[in-house]
Amino acid sequence: MFAFNSNTARVIHQLKDNQNRPLWVDSLQAGTPNRLLGYPVYILEQMPDVDVTGGSNSTFAVAFGDFKRGYLWVDRVGIRIVMDQVTTLGKTRFWVSRRVGGCPLKNDAVKFLKTAA
Repeated sequence: MFAFNSNTARVIHQLKDNQNRPLWVDSLQAGTPNRLLGYPVYILEQMPDVDVTGGSNSTFAVAFGDFKRGYLWVDRVGIRIVMDQVTTLGKTRFWVSRRVGGCPLKNDAVKFLKTAA
């Protein structure tokens, strides 16, 4: 799968092959991701923008690989609930938190592409 932010997606969406066919194919079914070169595309706004200014600011703006094999998500069991009756008189607030985390498993499963305009 490919992963990049929406600004990078806007640039990649305009790419075509040598026969003027688009590399990006929009999904026609709800719940199905768009495809780039036959692989699913996911938008992650935490990824950096691709540099389109033509400067020397190259970034790792595109990720490609098998994220299920390359990254482990850790989910702690339980939810923490804290009741706050002091901040606003006559009202009760509940603060709910859940701990999650993750770590890379295999460096060869996901590759980050260095891009520059």
